[in-house]
Amino acid sequence: MWHGPGVEGKGPEGWKQIAQSYRDAFPDLVVTIDDQIAEGDRVCTRFTARGTHRGELSGVAPTGRYVAVRCVSLDRIADGKILEEHELFDELGMFQALGTLPALPASV
Repeated sequence: MWHGPGVEGKGPEGWKQIAQSYRDAFPDLVVTIDDQIAEGDRVCTRFTARGTHRGELSGVAPTGRYVAVRCVSLDRIADGKILEEHELFDELGMFQALGTLPALPASV
């Protein structure tokens, strides 16, 4: 089970569909692990996803803009398999970088 902002993917096929939608939107997608901590059956990963918006994403037409999005996931592992993942990422910042939402002021 994959839990993300506004989306849930059930089973390997659900996860693959979600992953494919981001690969279609950002064909040059590169994910860099910035930090990772494991304890017991849990693994927490802080990572950065980078890519150029070349395909539709959530109804947003390709913008050609390059974005870097910070993400965090918490996975539950058993028998070497990910059973459940909770992922959070800067969705607001991503859509602002794509130019589809106004940017926040630099200082508040």
